Formats: sequence, C-alpha cells, structure tokens
Amino acid sequence: MPTPRRPAADGTSSSAISARRTRPRAGNCDTCEEGAGAQADRGASGDQRSAHPCAATFPTGTEVRHEKWGGGTVLSEEPDRITVLFDRAGYHTLSLEAVADHDDLLTVLRRPGEEQQDT
Repeated sequence: MPTPRRPAADGTSSSAISARRTRPRAGNCDTCEEGAGAQADRGASGDQRSAHPCAATFPTGTEVRHEKWGGGTVLSEEPDRITVLFDRAGYHTLSLEAVADHDDLLTVLRRPGEEQQDT
C-alpha cells in the first residue's frame, strides 16, 4: 500500500513533489547519488573515458574568464568537461571539446599556486 502524501509547506502539490522524487538524476552535482555520474563516465565496455587533450589546462582552482559569462573559478574537472562557478552567471558545465574548438571562449587568468597578476 502506498504511503500517503502530505502537502508541502510551500504549497506545492503532492504530484509535483512526486515528480521531483522520480526525476532522473544527472550525476553532475553533490546531491546526485554516487554511481550516476560514474556510470556516465564509462563507455559501453565499462572503461573510463580518456581525458581530452586540453584537460590539464583547467585544473580545479583555475581562475578563468568566459567571453559571455565573465570571470569564474573551475570547481571540478572530469575527462571531458569542467564545472565553473562564474561570478555573475553561476554554475556552468563546459565541454572541453567545445572550449578547445572556440578560441578565446575561455581564457585562463591564473592557475592554482600562481601569484595574482596586476591588470
């Protein structure tokens, strides 16, 4: 027998709450269950994807500037993408292939451990 649903404190309908609980997880954030992102990183044979050639250019902690979104900091890196927290535009996950294919889309301002340069 299904568990009765209680109304949400914010007035959200119980069907909306149910939809949120059953929505598939992307595996790209801290709240996603372990395994969803790890499965996405494996090919059909179960092998890890190889790193994109420009992956080493954007280690975690690198300060960058996007041509549209402005300044930000790389928060995480994966073999084929990085997640950046932009000062004005929030979180964005960028494909390293797209970044490599578009010159000046993402410019490195400072890598972790480098001193701040006067601009």
